[in-house]
Amino acid sequence: MSSHLSVVCIVFFCCRLTSVVDGCPTSVCSCSARGSVICSKKRLERIPFFAQEEGRVYDEIDLGNNDLFAVPPFAFENVKARSILLDRNPLIGVSPRAFDGLEKVLLKLDLSSTDLHVIHWGVFRALGELRDLNLARNGLFAIPRGLFDGLENLQNLTLQGNKLSVLKYGVLRGLKNLRKLDLTGNFISSIEPGTFEDCRPLTALSMNNNQLKTLNHFSFRGLENVQRLSLESNFIRDLPSITFFMIRNVRQLLLAHNNLTELGPRAFVGAPHLEEISLSHNEISNVSSETFVGLPKLRVVRLNENRLQTLGGGDCFVYGLDGVKELSLTGNPIDCFCEMRWVRDLVANGLKVTGDCRRPELYQVPISQFNFTGCNDCHPQIRVTPPTTK
Repeated sequence: MSSHLSVVCIVFFCCRLTSVVDGCPTSVCSCSARGSVICSKKRLERIPFFAQEEGRVYDEIDLGNNDLFAVPPFAFENVKARSILLDRNPLIGVSPRAFDGLEKVLLKLDLSSTDLHVIHWGVFRALGELRDLNLARNGLFAIPRGLFDGLENLQNLTLQGNKLSVLKYGVLRGLKNLRKLDLTGNFISSIEPGTFEDCRPLTALSMNNNQLKTLNHFSFRGLENVQRLSLESNFIRDLPSITFFMIRNVRQLLLAHNNLTELGPRAFVGAPHLEEISLSHNEISNVSSETFVGLPKLRVVRLNENRLQTLGGGDCFVYGLDGVKELSLTGNPIDCFCEMRWVRDLVANGLKVTGDCRRPELYQVPISQFNFTGCNDCHPQIRVTPPTTK
């Protein structure tokens, strides 16, 4: 019995030793020359035991696409890695001390596509060096207050494809250096004022495919550094003229696939640095001649697939478009009259216009090729009589 036990111990020790000598902290997984521990697609039901290697830091430990249902305390106590992937596991729980020992080295953590409907508020508290956190597609109904406390170096946070319905004040507390936030594909219908105050360095915010109907400018308080704001595929009906005063540095504004019906005067005046506006696939039938006033850097306007029959409410020139290089009007029932002579002037100045005339006698004639011969000189307040056709 004693000799048999000795043989078992020697074999176990040799296996452990061999795995370490081979440059892999566990015999269950394989290791790449680049320093990755590859444990994915091995039908693992629990985190494997990792042998301790003093001073070594792996680039990545990939435990994705297994059958793990929990991450216990001290799961990575003996091993150090800059990135840990736990995506596509049926996880139902992560211990608040699961990542103890990784405080100074872990930069990326992927917990996406699991069954984590609830996350303990203290799970990430010690991961002060973390830069990238992916919590997409987990069925999260809410974010516990304090979940992101301690993540002062986090730059990218993905919460895409969960079941969040409200963004509450304080829920993003602790994210002092966040740059990108993805909330696409949730059920968010309201944002409490000041929600984004704790992440002022944010430069890109995506809230596509949610249930926003109105935009309250106080909800955007704290987003003064955002340069890309994407609100596509919501139910937004109108844009009050003060909507964007809290996001004055935004460069790219994406509002396609909403329920907008008209654009009033100076609709975007609160964001003077805008370079691109996407308003395609709405129900817009009226654009004021002063909608784009106060946007000296505007270069791209997309209004394709709306219900526009004319631009500028009958005026000859839509103010604010003189610096625009691309104007998309494809899919609109545009009536080409002399009131649109401004198109010819801007095309001559380098504007690219896409879209066709829809009047029966001009059907499918490109707007940029409309013949303005016979039109009088344009004046902003004078309606020009359309040329007669024989």
